[in-house]
Amino acid sequence: MKAWSFSTDSHPRAERAAAWREAMSRLGLPIEGLSDAEPASASVVCLTSPLGIEFALVEAGAQAISGRRTGQPAAVWLAVLLSGDALLVTEDLAEELSPGDIAYGPTGEAAALQLETRCKLMFVRAPRVALDHRLIAPFHLRVGRLDAAKGGAHILSALLRATA
Repeated sequence: MKAWSFSTDSHPRAERAAAWREAMSRLGLPIEGLSDAEPASASVVCLTSPLGIEFALVEAGAQAISGRRTGQPAAVWLAVLLSGDALLVTEDLAEELSPGDIAYGPTGEAAALQLETRCKLMFVRAPRVALDHRLIAPFHLRVGRLDAAKGGAHILSALLRATA
């Protein structure tokens, strides 16, 4: 397992926004709507499994994790809202997330996770090469939301929240 962590608290105020953008870029997450003037305290703790699956615990203030990064290896991502208010937005949908809800999608598809308040979330990214050969037929995935109060999503959410 590889591990790393980051906190804006270890940087001078004037450098915090740039340092946060760099840390989130390391996770493959582009940031928008972050004030350069007075960035709030933010942190990441990330573990990467031997198969290349990343588990990152992210705590940050209001901002948007938004866009589509090209050049990343094909992967599937999950973002479990642990606390706070957030909104998942794509061309086709705009859905509020409640704590426990799971946003998901493939890398390379445009989407935005708008953190409306200070939020804590668990972000998981699994490379498609670690998933596809375990499936009978590889699937085409779109960005979406799983309601943590329903069915199998409830179990998956509880597992990911316990992991966080």
